[in-house]
Amino acid sequence: MWRRALVGLCLWLTAVSAFAAQERDSAEPATAKSESAPAKAETPLTKAERELARRLVERDEAEQSELTAAKSLEEAKGQLAEAVAADDEKAKEKAEAAVKSATEELADAKAESASAKQLAERAQEAFDLVQKEEDLRQRSAETSSEKDSAVWLESFFKRLSQAKNAREEADLAKQMAASLRKEVGLLQAQLNRVRKDSDEVQKKLSMQGGLSEELKKNLWSERQQITDESRKLSDQILATREEMLMAEATAKTKESQALNEERELGRWWQQILRLMIIFAAVLLTMLVLRVVVNRRVSDPQRRYYLNKVLSLLTALAIVVGLVFVFADQYQNLLTLLGLSVAGLAIALQELVASFAAWFFIKGSRGYRNGDWVAIGNYQGEVVDITFTHTTLLQCAPLADTATISGSLTGGLVVLMNNQVFKQPLVNYTRGFPYVWCSMVYTVTYESDWEKARDLLQNIALEEPEIKQTAAIAFTQIQKMSSELSIQADSTDPVVRTWAAANGIDLTLRFLVHPRRRPTIQDRLNTQILRTIQKSENINFAYNTIRSIPTPPK
Repeated sequence: MWRRALVGLCLWLTAVSAFAAQERDSAEPATAKSESAPAKAETPLTKAERELARRLVERDEAEQSELTAAKSLEEAKGQLAEAVAADDEKAKEKAEAAVKSATEELADAKAESASAKQLAERAQEAFDLVQKEEDLRQRSAETSSEKDSAVWLESFFKRLSQAKNAREEADLAKQMAASLRKEVGLLQAQLNRVRKDSDEVQKKLSMQGGLSEELKKNLWSERQQITDESRKLSDQILATREEMLMAEATAKTKESQALNEERELGRWWQQILRLMIIFAAVLLTMLVLRVVVNRRVSDPQRRYYLNKVLSLLTALAIVVGLVFVFADQYQNLLTLLGLSVAGLAIALQELVASFAAWFFIKGSRGYRNGDWVAIGNYQGEVVDITFTHTTLLQCAPLADTATISGSLTGGLVVLMNNQVFKQPLVNYTRGFPYVWCSMVYTVTYESDWEKARDLLQNIALEEPEIKQTAAIAFTQIQKMSSELSIQADSTDPVVRTWAAANGIDLTLRFLVHPRRRPTIQDRLNTQILRTIQKSENINFAYNTIRSIPTPPK
């Protein structure tokens, strides 16, 4: 059914696709103007990649600074040890100051290195997230491309999976954002406690008198540690807040993507439901029409052809429904279908030619069910005619001299309809439903051939079916002579005489319907053989060999 509909819609879809292409071409200049902006925005993936590279460089520099500070501290400790060994107070004080300065520099370097490592890790995570989003966008673009290519069923299941994945990723991003928000709260509380401790140390340092030098030194050291810890917590809070904001943005993006996918799926479900309604309506309508045709039309031939037309209309209605249901979703569907049908028409030109031959067959010079035809080397009774092929109930060749000609073999021959354009078409029954049947009998030259000829003609004239057929055929030939250049000749049985090499050929010719030909031949053969056997001066001729002995030398 689909194959028939495809061939039938070739011309229509090509015209519609040409119109759609013209409409799309007329809309292309405005689109080209909007896309010709010279400035090219930086993609999020490129931006994240550049940020990651910068953070990695900063991490490497911080690690190098930490190593340098550690080396400076070791050198200061070595100088202090030398000053203690030399018992040089001035050198000792100078070395202690150098050790203190190197220790502070090492602490700062470690803090900066740790902060740089955290920032580099977050930049790496951000880059991975953006790259994952880019991959999702590319897959979405591929899905859109598949949609434009009308691979809608596969795209539908992919979109269903993407909607589920987007919803899961949105929920995961929300959970991550909530966890990071909680972590920011904990870090903020810890920072508040550190700041409170810093305020207490500052109060102690601001007291007038009562503090020894050693206590002041310890307080200053404690204040430095608190300051370092406060700086670390601030950096950590800042990085965590950035990560939280990124997670929230990702959650919103995934939520929007999931909503779009679900909205698109809802539209697809509506189209599928609409398509099912169209299918049901078309099939129900055609079923009702088929029942009406089978009950109201009494002529089997007319009923058969009406059912064929209903089958074609069903396929056409379903294909048209498909086009109009999905035309708003696939902008290039009509163009794609037109090109596809044109390509298939070229590849399946035999099928297209067979469909065109169907119109010739249904014309006045074709054939119909029940006709006896010969197409090329195949002969038989037509039992089925479709839009692409014809089925024959095969019979033996209808040769003039065959004794069993026209007998059915029981086999079915399926021929493409385009064979009527390539092979000679002989219709034995269209317009005039009878054929001349010839039966050849050869008698010897010694036989009474005139008596044999009279016997053959009398036996044929005494056959009731042959007499009735001759009368009906003569009436039909008179009617046909008004339409065709045919002379109304005698339709009675006749015997033709011919002198052959091995005897006298007596050819009995009579009119008969092709389906009745084997039966009438058998009946006449039986009667003729019995009559000839009873005759004393009539003998059948057959090939003989005369042996002449050679005299001895």
